[in-house]
Amino acid sequence: MKKKSIVSLPQCLLKSLLNYDENLVEEQGGFILKSPDKEDYEFIPVTSDMHSNPGAVGLYVANTEEFGNKILAKTIDGFKIHASFHTHPVGMRALPSSTDLSELFTSFPINYIYAPFRELNRFTYNDGEWEMHNVLVFDGFDPYKHSRKPKVKIDALDSWIESENL
Repeated sequence: MKKKSIVSLPQCLLKSLLNYDENLVEEQGGFILKSPDKEDYEFIPVTSDMHSNPGAVGLYVANTEEFGNKILAKTIDGFKIHASFHTHPVGMRALPSSTDLSELFTSFPINYIYAPFRELNRFTYNDGEWEMHNVLVFDGFDPYKHSRKPKVKIDALDSWIESENL
């Protein structure tokens, strides 16, 4: 029986990026959970309540039933919700909308937004203000077009990708 390897936060973030379905023209998301006793992370996608509706292009609202079945069920086992994660439409920046700030971000101290083929930003709440931390930027970004094969400039992620043969 193969032992489950520990997944670091950078590896988990990469897995969340790889979960992005570019054929689904709507915001997508999920949650990053942390193991109770070690630095082991897991990304769990959660469908948006807006799925297949016109508003889904620019709004991610986690489906409450799926959130309960997938995320809250794991918290019973001791897992902690480390962060929320969602995408923005292709061409937009990874910056929070007023809805992100007033609804999604209110429940989680750490929130990630991924702008496909562009950037991944982390937002943390500190001293009454949201702070943005750029996690990664895709190399060679042209604001008027995007590449389907971006180059990522993060040494730790690059070596992990090579080791996993991704």
